[in-house]
Amino acid sequence: MNPDNVTVVKEQTYKSEKEYKNHYYADSGDNYMFGLYENENGRKIDSINTLEAARFSLNQNEDSKREIFKAIEPVLIGRGKKAKEGELVHIFLPGQKVFFFLENKEELKELDKKELSCRLYFVKRFHQAERGNMIFQHHLEARSDEQLSEDYGSLGKNGFSIDKLTQSFSPPRILFTPNKDVFIVERKDFEMKLDGTIIWKF
Repeated sequence: MNPDNVTVVKEQTYKSEKEYKNHYYADSGDNYMFGLYENENGRKIDSINTLEAARFSLNQNEDSKREIFKAIEPVLIGRGKKAKEGELVHIFLPGQKVFFFLENKEELKELDKKELSCRLYFVKRFHQAERGNMIFQHHLEARSDEQLSEDYGSLGKNGFSIDKLTQSFSPPRILFTPNKDVFIVERKDFEMKLDGTIIWKF
């Protein structure tokens, strides 16, 4: 963490004699969460960094997260006079799961467990806020950045494009801006039980 770009998030409950240990800190420039907005014109991603997120650090429920996004609204989707205000339909946080599909989301219901496993990814980290880029990692991928770079070059570490996902190849990581309708999101579109059972919401 860069000490010149640090934000005090909140105080520690148990105090230390050393002042610097008495607070939680965050890098102000990090992307903390992305909001997915939709309307009839399409989709758009907007970001909230850790400095903005510090405003609700003591209250981590979904309503408080949505309140933070109100500060950057309205989010317009479309061009020129056709641009209209988008609706916040989902908030992405690291660790959230998604299923990617190739043609349409209905195809996922027809896949067996092995095939579904090939399509299951989670949000590894946020990348470029101005583009709304996220790095998704396959849920079974366990190699380090160094190992992925050795095996696939920079694509291994930073992610393949979404069009590299096929029936026969599941990239270890995907670099993707979620403005295309090629995925469904945990809690919004499906629930995954502890035994692996999937409850579809569409």
